[in-house]
Amino acid sequence: MDQKISSKIDNRLIYLYGRGLGSSVSTYMTIQAPTLFRGLILQNAFTSTPDYLHQQYPLTKYIPDKLILNKWNNKELISQIKTPILFVITTDPQHSFILKKSAKNATFTEIYNMESVKGLISKMK
Repeated sequence: MDQKISSKIDNRLIYLYGRGLGSSVSTYMTIQAPTLFRGLILQNAFTSTPDYLHQQYPLTKYIPDKLILNKWNNKELISQIKTPILFVITTDPQHSFILKKSAKNATFTEIYNMESVKGLISKMK
């Protein structure tokens, strides 16, 4: 990053956000530039591309994982992150709970389940 720009950025104010496939990019960026971000927010993150494909499209379990070129192994990468991580869930929570367990070096981890909020809102109507 350009020194003129980076010297004007207050990293205490920047949280990196990734949703779905973007969660992999955000996880990778946090590892590459750990001091540039105050924390990481992941919405509907997944453990790896093969895990996600097999869950969403059950017939892909018959395709060998070695044929999936980009594995985006968040479960392995997230263990390297030391900044706080917030997991936001709006769909199936399974992957987020696994990732939270894997984030052993993060200074803080929390799961915010939007599904429970949706349920409360629908009850109020």
